[in-house]
Amino acid sequence: MSRPLIGLAARAFTTVPEEAIRPIVELLADPPSRPLSAFTRRRRLPLAADERDQAEADRLHAETQRLLASILPSQA
Repeated sequence: MSRPLIGLAARAFTTVPEEAIRPIVELLADPPSRPLSAFTRRRRLPLAADERDQAEADRLHAETQRLLASILPSQA
């Protein structure tokens, strides 16, 4: 990809910090009523999980445990 094309793509798909912070400030000023919420820009994301999500979470947990066990001393 050419340098001018990369610059054009960067300008098209990036947000300046002053604009990116606005939704965060709005959430801090008026927090959601739910104890756990997820947003992308100003749109609330669903938190419902299906069986595939649970399987992925279980796999992530197992892999994290394996990696931690490989670098932390044994608790024998």
